[in-house]
Amino acid sequence: MTPEQRKQKLDELGTRLWSVINELDALIPELRFRVDKKAASEIVGRLIWDFENCAVMGQHQIGESLEDNMGVSDDDGGRGMRVE
Repeated sequence: MTPEQRKQKLDELGTRLWSVINELDALIPELRFRVDKKAASEIVGRLIWDFENCAVMGQHQIGESLEDNMGVSDDDGGRGMRVE
């Protein structure tokens, strides 16, 4: 898979995540119990983080946004997070 294909796949996953985020967010006001609303809101928050990470990982595949480590430590000694 080429870097562009990996980026495309991550962009597609991000789009699907965004759809789920919107569906769940629209459902929150309809939920009966406060505890369910809170749980759904927390899920939305985590999914938004995942959506953003998909975008950043996609950029990493084509050599962009390499300064963004998505909140994880750079354990490769500062060599650009390359794992290959």
